[in-house]
Amino acid sequence: MDDARKKILFIHNIMAPYRLPIFRQLAKTYDLKLLFTRITHTYRRWQIKEDDLEFNYIVSRGVDLFGARIPFDLLYELAKNKYDLVIVGESSVEMIPSCLISLFFKLAKHTKIILMSERFETRNTGVQYSLMKRAARTVFDAYLRFLYTRCDAFVACSSKAADYLVRYAGIEENKIFESLQAIFDVPQSPFKEVKPQGREGITILTVAYLEDRKGIDKLILAFRTTNNADARLIIAGDGEVRQKLEAIAFGYDNIVFMGYVDGAEKRNLYEAADIFVLPSLFETWGLVVNEAMHYGLPVIITDAMGSTDLIDGNGIIVPAGDTDALAQALRRLIQEEDLRKKMGKRSREIIRRVDLNVVTAPFMRAIGSI
Repeated sequence: MDDARKKILFIHNIMAPYRLPIFRQLAKTYDLKLLFTRITHTYRRWQIKEDDLEFNYIVSRGVDLFGARIPFDLLYELAKNKYDLVIVGESSVEMIPSCLISLFFKLAKHTKIILMSERFETRNTGVQYSLMKRAARTVFDAYLRFLYTRCDAFVACSSKAADYLVRYAGIEENKIFESLQAIFDVPQSPFKEVKPQGREGITILTVAYLEDRKGIDKLILAFRTTNNADARLIIAGDGEVRQKLEAIAFGYDNIVFMGYVDGAEKRNLYEAADIFVLPSLFETWGLVVNEAMHYGLPVIITDAMGSTDLIDGNGIIVPAGDTDALAQALRRLIQEEDLRKKMGKRSREIIRRVDLNVVTAPFMRAIGSI
């Protein structure tokens, strides 16, 4: 069948701005329709412009049940129309009903399924379950194995996600098409020479939704141990643990909480920074790492993040939750100006290669494979 005639339904949880260019690109090649199970999550502050939605789409009505989103319109959409292919994003518990509905219509109408997956596990996930949680995990694991063995192809959104599909589910490698996660709307700015360490000192920046999973408490503790009066830590973002983090940072005038930032304010923070850090205990990717690299910053991240795929001479990867290793990495980049400059330039080189074609090509190969 000619590619342009392939009728494809792409099921995605929310209107994530960083994914909209991918949808627009795929819509140029295929007869594509998007079904979003909701517009966004309540804690997201994304602004979606109508011009960003230059493709055929619907937002499903639905209800939430124990964290899962039941999309009523998906049932109607698949019952009414015959699609050659369904692409469904499996990112969390909320997508379980969408995945199961897709599997039902795979059997009923012989529709092929591509699963887009970000899932992987580290030593910081799946540990110390209570009896009830262990029972729930057993059921969830059974569901995942059932789902994986019935999909026709996979787009894995990191090398860790691809490896997880092979090791955990025994998926054949030729069914997995590895992609990267990317953002495409970062304003281009000239490469900033690293500031000499002087009156202004060194600025370390993190940008994150403030929850325990982000490990910002570890960053504050690690920064405190550097004992460098010429360095300051800027924490941009808001969230449920902000007060706890402010208590940990109490008495340190060189630790500054900016709250939620966006637009020009966020751009100014990146341009003024010397080092970017995201010390997540677990992160399927971490798109702020991409942002920091666009601004030519050396980065420090943990081994529990999908964005380790972007680190190649442009940053330092530390064990998740290891405050001592994080402090050592901070001290090294604070003290070594030439290393900061070298890593910052390398960040720019790497991120310029992660364009829209690189990200969408694995989807097209997956579609072509089935």
